[in-house]
Amino acid sequence: MDEKLKSVLLSMKTQPDITGDVEAMIIIDHALSEIEQDIDLNKVIFKLNQKIDNYSLMHDFKLPSTLTKLKIMLDENPNKWTEAGLKGSI
Repeated sequence: MDEKLKSVLLSMKTQPDITGDVEAMIIIDHALSEIEQDIDLNKVIFKLNQKIDNYSLMHDFKLPSTLTKLKIMLDENPNKWTEAGLKGSI
């Protein structure tokens, strides 16, 4: 589906603040799994945002820096992910 989002998520899995956090790894792994299953990209992004928000609530509104960067990327322009697969515009 969207190779750019997939590559971003794969690179985030190797970050030290994620590798030591089982919950953060689960969030990223689940999103990667949904991308590989060709689930609608908007649905994947919506669920990913929702899981990051829930993680934040469970951890006193603190996110690892890698999840913070991901959240900002997803929120800054939601349509960029939709068109990335068509135009490679990211």
